Amino acid sequence: MYKGGTTNCERSFWIQPHLEEHALHWKVSEYPKVKSFSSQSQEAFDRCYEEVEVQVLRNSRIVVSTCTTAYLHNALVKGNPPHVLRPVSFDSIVIDEAAQASEPDIVLPATSASCRVIVVGDHKQLGPVVT
Repeated sequence: MYKGGTTNCERSFWIQPHLEEHALHWKVSEYPKVKSFSSQSQEAFDRCYEEVEVQVLRNSRIVVSTCTTAYLHNALVKGNPPHVLRPVSFDSIVIDEAAQASEPDIVLPATSASCRVIVVGDHKQLGPVVT
């Protein structure tokens, strides 16, 4: 449920309580390594958090993401082009609504697939909107 507006909350949206346990942030923050982190260094905490994110993603059977996040998320990409490393790869990548995505939106997340890319879309829908 989107809450919207400006508030004093940490985030401007609510995740329904019965779905929150499936969010990456929730899973990472529940890890004892992250919960008990005691260093004052923000950089050290960020490194610890990203290590746990990679661990959670590697142990997950299904991950749902937007195309942009699938390619650019810190846990999925290490390094700078042309020396990009992918610490997490997936057997299959399913891209839904592909008829409305531009070519980079399809190709870039597909680089995380080790076996197959499944592209689903209705060719009679509107094409991609590039702004």
